[in-house]
Amino acid sequence: MYKSVSGSTDVALFSPGDGVAGVTSLHIANTHEANDVIVDVYISTTSSAGVAASAFYLMKGRRIEKGGYAVLE
Repeated sequence: MYKSVSGSTDVALFSPGDGVAGVTSLHIANTHEANDVIVDVYISTTSSAGVAASAFYLMKGRRIEKGGYAVLE
């Protein structure tokens, strides 16, 4: 699966019911030519109102330099 993300926003990479199973790694690349990025990766639960109720961080505040990448396995 490939997903392009731009701007500073929360992006759901996948959600329950997407049919995604057996994820063993996540590769995050910063393709920006001029700026580093700060990345948080987390799993969240939602309340009945659809609002994030809690989050379990896999990566928080990780700086990825321009042209760099991070891998979660």
